[in-house]
Amino acid sequence: MSSKTKTTATKEEAKPALVPKLRFPEFHEAGDCGFCGTCKAHVVRALQRAGHKVLFCGDGTSDRHGAEAADAVFAREGGSLVRWCAERSIPHTVFRSFDEVMDRFPA
Repeated sequence: MSSKTKTTATKEEAKPALVPKLRFPEFHEAGDCGFCGTCKAHVVRALQRAGHKVLFCGDGTSDRHGAEAADAVFAREGGSLVRWCAERSIPHTVFRSFDEVMDRFPA
């Protein structure tokens, strides 16, 4: 075989035999926008259907739909979610650290 000869393998052939199968129970391929791997809005709505009030913490683009569906939103200071919520009149509280969020809900 010359050094220029290239061999190719199918995905199945290239896959190591002992790789454990990972499962992501909250993964939804067909989300609201198709942009995110896991549709956070689907997760929020599922929790709401189960009778929960949902507080959502986020900071960026992939958090938009979750924030839109949530009962309460905490948006991290400096993240694009703050501006996005403000532009859409979505009530939100700006936070710097999760400690600030947790302090709002004493045990």
